[in-house]
This record gives sequence, C-alpha cells and structure tokens, in this order.
Amino acid sequence: MAEYQPASAAPQRTSTGGTASYPGSMDATEADAVPSLDDARLFVGWLSESVARAAQLSSKIEIPQYAKDLLLVLIESLGSLYIEVALDHTTDRLAQEKISDTLSDTIDRLLPACTDILQLISNTANKLLMELAADSSATRKEMSQVLMDYVAAVERKIKTLETAKAAQQAALASASLHAGGGSKRRWKNLRGGN
Repeated sequence: MAEYQPASAAPQRTSTGGTASYPGSMDATEADAVPSLDDARLFVGWLSESVARAAQLSSKIEIPQYAKDLLLVLIESLGSLYIEVALDHTTDRLAQEKISDTLSDTIDRLLPACTDILQLISNTANKLLMELAADSSATRKEMSQVLMDYVAAVERKIKTLETAKAAQQAALASASLHAGGGSKRRWKNLRGGN
C-alpha cells in the first residue's frame, strides 16, 4: 500500500506529457489485481462506526433512510469500486491476452476473494443495515431488492470470468494437442512412414 500523500504532493507530469505519477508512489504489482478481504473488513468496520453515529445522532424517522444511504455507500465503495473494477480489469485482460500462468494464478486468487467480499457485503447489509431500517418495511424491502440485484449482477461477472478462463484454457489445450498431433504426422512423413 502506498503512503499517504498530502494534497501538496500534486502529480508530476512527465516531460512527454504522459500519465501522472506521485512522488514516493509504489509501482503496481500483480498482487494488486486481487482485492483484499482484510481491507474489505476494515472498510466494514468504518461503515459500522457510521451506523453507530447515525443511530446516535438521528431521529427514529430518519434512520431507515440513512440505512439505505449506507447500503448504497457499501455497494458503491466496496462493491463497484473495489471488486467489480478488479473483475472487469481481469476480464478485459483475459480477452486481450492469451492466458498465462501468471494470469491464471491471478484469476484463481481473484475469484474466491471477490466471492468472499461479496458475502461480506451481503452479511453486513443483512445483519447491520437491514436491522437499522427495521422501522420502515418499505425502505427495508427496497434495500433488500437493491442488495439482491447487486449480488446477482456481481455473480454474473464472476461466472463470466470463470467461463472465459475455462474457454481459453480449453482452446490452449486443444491447440497444443493439435500441434502435438501435427508434429507426429510430420515425423512420419520425414521417416517415409504412413
């Protein structure tokens, strides 16, 4: 994880007008492509503090709306901007390059991490936020539908990546099998055999 850079550490443009870089920033590694369950749990801890503050400082009528707003923050921050970006990036990468051991390993670590974080989102919403909205059945029902739709959408992305990986691996295996068979035919032709 990169160090915190104060606002005064503005990005420096390269002389060729390339992308911005921050002084003291670290280069991205292959491990950065996989979301961290520990970081997700840390975010949920912060969200729990927000829930506690909302419950302390709000009237009973406002709490269900705050619960809905916090659900949307949870889905946007931990879901859309964290696991979905990782899934989309890896899916795009798989579409652009042939599968390698490194990419296969990344996918093998990414899929369970995303599934675990998605489960964390679902558990947090159901155990923490839905309880906060208990006084409004309409808000709770709406929150439940939003959560179910979101979980289904991410599960489709996970399945798409699994399918794309399996298809690439099958194509690679088929190509190497055909290449191996072609070599045997050439060898037989060179030997003058049938």
